[in-house]
Amino acid sequence: MKKDSYKGASVLLFELFSLLASKMLWFALHIEGSSFKKPLSAAKERECFEKMAAGDSGARDLLIEHNLRLVAHIAKKYYSITNDQDDLISIGTIGLIKAVSTFNAEKGIRFATYAARCIENVILTQRLYSISNRETVTPLLCAGRSGNRKTTVCLSSTARSLALSPMRRSTFCGSLSIR
Repeated sequence: MKKDSYKGASVLLFELFSLLASKMLWFALHIEGSSFKKPLSAAKERECFEKMAAGDSGARDLLIEHNLRLVAHIAKKYYSITNDQDDLISIGTIGLIKAVSTFNAEKGIRFATYAARCIENVILTQRLYSISNRETVTPLLCAGRSGNRKTTVCLSSTARSLALSPMRRSTFCGSLSIR
């Protein structure tokens, strides 16, 4: 009986080991494929902006590709459970594209500094926008007799439980206070 249990345990252990090995391989390949390009040198960056001013869209793409690491770094600072990090990187990439399009090298500021500010502004603006929209998702419709505000769900359940007629329901709710 003991031999059978050891045999079953060894098969289970082997299956667990092969599962872990396959996951490790996937993880290693995933990291290898999603690494960011190295930042450009100051001279190469300047050259790309000069080419971009002359109308070369390839230089613009090169600047964006080599600065995506900055977007990921900044998005990591603002990552939270409510926002998916991929969404923050997408939003930050929009800020990077704006930075590449509006950067002025004659002002004497480094591009990375300017781009970081643009990326942060876009992420913070999106966050502010989502917070302001979250408040208006369930608008407050009316106040009860106690002065507490009631939402649509609360009103419909109250009306059903009291079985009020439409006339009494409007009297019960009082005036509407929609924001």
